[in-house]
Amino acid sequence: MKRFLAAMTLGMTLVVGAVSVQAADLSVTVNGAAVTFDAQPFAEQGVTLVPMRAIMDNLGATVQWNAQTKTVTATKDDKTVVLTIDSKVAMVNGQAVELEVAAKIVGNRTFLPVKFIGEQFGLNVEWNEQNNVVSLTQIVTEPAPEEEVTTPTKDTAKDDETKAEDETAKDDETKAEDETVKDDKTEAEDETKTENETKTEDETKAEDETVKDDKTEAEDETAKDDETKAEDETVKDDKTEAEDETAKDDETKAKDDETKAKDETVKDDETKAEDETVKDDETKSE
Repeated sequence: MKRFLAAMTLGMTLVVGAVSVQAADLSVTVNGAAVTFDAQPFAEQGVTLVPMRAIMDNLGATVQWNAQTKTVTATKDDKTVVLTIDSKVAMVNGQAVELEVAAKIVGNRTFLPVKFIGEQFGLNVEWNEQNNVVSLTQIVTEPAPEEEVTTPTKDTAKDDETKAEDETAKDDETKAEDETVKDDKTEAEDETKTENETKTEDETKAEDETVKDDKTEAEDETAKDDETKAEDETVKDDKTEAEDETAKDDETKAKDDETKAKDETVKDDETKAEDETVKDDETKSE
């Protein structure tokens, strides 16, 4: 509504007519700073037109001119405005927007309605009739005030009691946790001790089994050695006995042979003696 009244004021105050009228005493401010023009603003058909580049420079926007297409492009932040000279239709971020008066070139300067500039670049347009000043002011969107949170009045005694209960509950919980941790630790230590004892018993049993096996193996080896030794002794005894028997047999045989030879000799001597005696007897008889 404020912009509409300002526009109406501009339209009613400035010279109305089909021809352009110079506004020699008209000045423009942007956010309180006066804008210096190298070409004087003017009114046409009740609309105030100002040099585009001077306003854009004060707003921090960039301006590019295309002589072939006779278009001028103004860019600021996320807003891009393309105007065609002598056309009442501008393209704002790709969307067509109609101007009250077409942009035009006067004295090698591009002029366009000051109201259009304010609307497209977020400016509030105000007209001061007494001072002939058009003010362009950045519209600042104030954040919504934060809702005040009303804190209900607390019952101090009740709060202290609740706090005490919370502290007691917390202490009990901490104590319970400590007891649980202690029990878990004790149980873990008992399990570890049991595991170690079982492990020790298993190791001892395994060592005893090993010793027993070694002992049995040694006994088996000893028994085997004794058995082998006994067998060797038996073989040796058998051999010795056989040798003794053989020697005894040989001795007996030799003795028998000697006796037999002796007997044979005696017998031969007896026979010889008998033969000698007979011969002597025969000789004697003759």
